[in-house]
Amino acid sequence: MKKDLTNHIVFEHDGSRVFISTHLGCESGCTYCYLPHQTSFEFDEEIVPAQVLFNQVINDKRYKQGQNGTLVSLGCYSEPFSKNSFTETVELIYAFLQQGNRVQIATKQCVSEDSLQAISDIQQYANQFVLLTSCAAITDNEKIEINAPPLAHRFENFDNCNKLGLMSGLMIKPFLENLTGNDVDAFIETIRQHSIKHVVVGDEFTTERNEEPVTYFLNSEFYRHDCLERQLFMKRLADHCNVYSGSKELMESLKSKKTKAQSMARRFIEKTE
Repeated sequence: MKKDLTNHIVFEHDGSRVFISTHLGCESGCTYCYLPHQTSFEFDEEIVPAQVLFNQVINDKRYKQGQNGTLVSLGCYSEPFSKNSFTETVELIYAFLQQGNRVQIATKQCVSEDSLQAISDIQQYANQFVLLTSCAAITDNEKIEINAPPLAHRFENFDNCNKLGLMSGLMIKPFLENLTGNDVDAFIETIRQHSIKHVVVGDEFTTERNEEPVTYFLNSEFYRHDCLERQLFMKRLADHCNVYSGSKELMESLKSKKTKAQSMARRFIEKTE
């Protein structure tokens, strides 16, 4: 029987972005995980082959190839670089980079320098691949992201990406009220130590219906929760780096900077001809 890939491949309604998960579930054991509370979601440790997922996506009428096409986000419902899914994730990265699409990943794992070098070698243009390293707090992190690697290990991603010229960023998601904001100074020090230029401060998902619905996936079962504490936190960080409310906002910003640079280069060439 053909496997149901409904939660493995989730398109935004306009096809501007697709979330791909090689499996369903995560080993990090985060206390804030929303997946168990989604009625349409069932954990599934079986790894779907990269080729199966790739073929399903590129044959979907919503998919658009190329730099201005669909943004590919890997790991929506899973840890993309877990031990069991690592190989399939890397194959998906290679496949979509070769298609010319932009690829973005958020992870709590440390990705080796050799693996990042291989990705860097096949990028077709600057910032085609962006690696976001995720954590929701620094103090007592092991109490809320129970099975995830230590932060010192995760944060090696920033140094490796900086060394190779790959774009990276810090993903602070979800912003946990009365917890994440308490670590603002620790986050600022982390930004300084690892020369982090881009930080995403994602909102928390809640079932409270008086909040903004998450419309592009999760069947609108969840709602975005924002708070003044998060806004003040982002304002503090903005004195030290570029701050975004979501990973798509970051990707669009990098894309627009690339487009602007290309336009300036074209004008320079025209003047010299």
